[in-house]
Amino acid sequence: MTAPAAEKGGGSRVIRAGVEHAQLLSDFFRLVWDSASTPETVRAARLAEAAANPHGRGMEIPTFLFLIGDRAVGHLTTIPARVWDGSHLVDAHYLKGLMVLPEHRNGPIGFLLVKAAVAELGPLLSMVVQSAPRRLFAHFGFHDLGALPNWLRL
Repeated sequence: MTAPAAEKGGGSRVIRAGVEHAQLLSDFFRLVWDSASTPETVRAARLAEAAANPHGRGMEIPTFLFLIGDRAVGHLTTIPARVWDGSHLVDAHYLKGLMVLPEHRNGPIGFLLVKAAVAELGPLLSMVVQSAPRRLFAHFGFHDLGALPNWLRL
């Protein structure tokens, strides 16, 4: 996949985003979720999340961006958690915030974001409703365990 000629920086790629990518994250968030997002609010939130990370205080929360040129068009982040595997607690991540800008959907971007997370992180969980992400996660070996009972505490 190549970037449109109008995009700067050339090419497309998945990156692991950190506080140094606050501008890219903020630009994406303003388009999708929070019109008031700024690089400063993103930076502050990421540092606060890192300080509370149950996998290690100060470790940044894994977040992935799909870039075309110098613009984020896809996003996937995680919620670090400790889960019981039947015999002991293990570090895991909930996949969350999988979003691709509408003009870039129905292509490989969501697939490549999930592929990067699966390749880099340990045990993964996700809660999805729509059929497209269910199919995507099933491709990567996720098992659909059905609806969650209302007494379950995450």
